[in-house]
Amino acid sequence: MLPVILSALLAPVLLVLGSAKVIRHPMMQQNARHLGFSVSGFQLVGAVELAGGVGLILGLFWTPLGVAASVGLVLLLAGGAFAHARVRDRFVKIAFPAVCAALSGATLVLHLA
Repeated sequence: MLPVILSALLAPVLLVLGSAKVIRHPMMQQNARHLGFSVSGFQLVGAVELAGGVGLILGLFWTPLGVAASVGLVLLLAGGAFAHARVRDRFVKIAFPAVCAALSGATLVLHLA
């Protein structure tokens, strides 16, 4: 039951943020430049976020996909936290991807249990 709750919390966040990156929302273009990414590179990050969100949902029906999505998201979101820390963003900008990475890690552990 807990993987369902965690996936239900994470998937919408990833789908919204990933979509904003893919469609090149002006705020995401600004974030890309701030973090030192090209806009097309940030679009790729958005596509991975979208895939991860879908993977979390489908992973509730096929565990290997949930495991793969969780592993990928832990790496992606930890990288996001690092990218924000590297440019010395405020704590909340670092904490958001870090917490999401931790929740993805918890989802992974629950899938494997």
